[in-house]
Amino acid sequence: GGIRVPAIMRWPGVIEAKSVCNDPVGGIDLVPTLCQIVGADHPRKRLDGESILGALKGKPFQRRKPILTFFYRTRPAASMRFGNYTLLAHSDDEHRKKSHRFSQEDEPERLAELKQTMMNLFADAIAEGPSWDW
Repeated sequence: GGIRVPAIMRWPGVIEAKSVCNDPVGGIDLVPTLCQIVGADHPRKRLDGESILGALKGKPFQRRKPILTFFYRTRPAASMRFGNYTLLAHSDDEHRKKSHRFSQEDEPERLAELKQTMMNLFADAIAEGPSWDW
């Protein structure tokens, strides 16, 4: 799994056959979507994802929150996808710290803003998550 991994969905009467959605969505969007479908309240904790029910029905989808992903291979890293941007961060390797954008224009202010958003989300996740210092 990861960013830009395709998914196939079937829901007769709701999802149009052979339709394609190019909006980035992720596993984090499943709980809010299922809650909206069944009319349930969200769990008490803050949810990182958003309901994509509108997108499934063929309506325009505008993400309000970035998709933030943490992954561990040899070193911890994170990625954030928001709009046309994907930022990559390698937290403990100064030579691998980088960002990448998909947009056509050079927008250093927007990249700086998204970098700060990513750092804030990372700090929130660390503060909210378990402590592994035993």
